[in-house]
Amino acid sequence: MIHQFTHDDLPDLHALSDQAGWEHTPADWHTLLKSGSAFGHRNESGRAISSCVLTAFGNTMTALGMLIVCEENRRLGLAKDLMRHAIKSANPDAHPLILCSGKSVEGFYESFGFKTVERLSKLEAGPNILVPDSGFSSKIDSRSWSAEILKRVVGLDAQVHACDRSTLLTIRAEQAASKTVLLKQGTETLLGYGFGILQGKQLLIGPVIAFNRFTAQEIVRQLIKDHSGSVRIDVMDQRQDLKEVLLEAGFVEVERQPIMLLGATELPGRRDHIFSPTSQAWC
Repeated sequence: MIHQFTHDDLPDLHALSDQAGWEHTPADWHTLLKSGSAFGHRNESGRAISSCVLTAFGNTMTALGMLIVCEENRRLGLAKDLMRHAIKSANPDAHPLILCSGKSVEGFYESFGFKTVERLSKLEAGPNILVPDSGFSSKIDSRSWSAEILKRVVGLDAQVHACDRSTLLTIRAEQAASKTVLLKQGTETLLGYGFGILQGKQLLIGPVIAFNRFTAQEIVRQLIKDHSGSVRIDVMDQRQDLKEVLLEAGFVEVERQPIMLLGATELPGRRDHIFSPTSQAWC
């Protein structure tokens, strides 16, 4: 039987992702539970032994993430049970379903009809990594975070993704340890934005939304400049220009992962402006 989870289940859910070797913190799960719908199986004592999260982006599409089954309960069909429940709940014929898969389980999602439409590269760097100046920093102004800036960020994000992610962005911005918004120098022209999320000593960069590589590079540079720990960023395949800059700076490619879709053949919006997703849980 599949159960709906609440914030009371947060310790169990964090234990699940921790056992799986995933980097999510209790704060990440708080954001997931606040912005989406979490469900899964419980054992006889009531402890969560599997999970899945659906996050609706308005009436346009839904993200599927955090599909986890406790190690001792695998190979019992629980993951398939969760997928059937998620697909029925999301109704991808009306609202396409998107997910980011591990390379090793791409075939599992294909068995449910998902098709790979894009890929991203997971990049990591050790402490005190420096991203070089793009050469355009003198032409860009940084803007402090505010309610008015959030409103403009949500508007830009909606243009780029072609869906309403305002709830997610508002909650994720509250969690972010660092936030950067860049404008064309001396104007009110919004060029892009980015968040940095602390996961222990690691800083997870994302999303990074920008109109060109130079602005994206400046966003990443500003997000990590005061961080002394390790850094991770997922870079979309269509932005090899940023990926090359980061590799030259000392980042290492750990994995290349598929972004998969059910209910449509391509993702909406201006995908070339998405340099890094918000998280693999939301793509």
